[in-house]
Amino acid sequence: MEKKFIPALRFKWLTPFFDSLMKLTGLEKKINQFFLQSAEIKGGETILDFGCGTGTFLLILKKENPTARVFGLDIDPQIIKFAQKKIQCSNLEINLQTYAGKEFPYPSQTFDLVFSSLVFHHLHKKQKILALQEIYRILKKGGYFHLLDFDQAGQLFLQLLFLPIRFIDGFPNTRDHAKGNLPQLIQATGFKQLREKKQLLTPLGKLSFYQAAKN
Repeated sequence: MEKKFIPALRFKWLTPFFDSLMKLTGLEKKINQFFLQSAEIKGGETILDFGCGTGTFLLILKKENPTARVFGLDIDPQIIKFAQKKIQCSNLEINLQTYAGKEFPYPSQTFDLVFSSLVFHHLHKKQKILALQEIYRILKKGGYFHLLDFDQAGQLFLQLLFLPIRFIDGFPNTRDHAKGNLPQLIQATGFKQLREKKQLLTPLGKLSFYQAAKN
């Protein structure tokens, strides 16, 4: 059975332009810098980027932390091919895998850190819950989950900015984001010490950075 998923830019034919469009927005650099600063990586950790896309963050992560074991996971085989080409050119040791949208292909308590950036608004609620459960499962005790995604915006202006994303990625998929339900979904999985570390206002709505721990 074919996997059902929404490509990074909604349509597969846009995937080759993903990196160029991300650079134009200027968001990618801000997101990656904040993730690196907030994670306080000490060296030697085992790290996963869930929904790694074309691998830009993976490359930065490995260059900044050469002793870390770095993994990337994505459901989209097309975008993983772009990531593989970039990583092969870099000569860096980074493990990439695709998965079928259900269980992650890793043993329990494998990772010290898991990152996910602008992935969850592509998922319907059951997929969000399953992804959070899998992230919790593969994290070691004392490990941290770092999430960035669209979040509730109180101001009507920001809600209107978010409408194009909601239309493109589906109103059911983005409903929990528009309602501000991400914290509840994360905590319901079992995560503790949930913190909203930063908000970023963008031309497409409000982004929130969350950090949660597995005790």
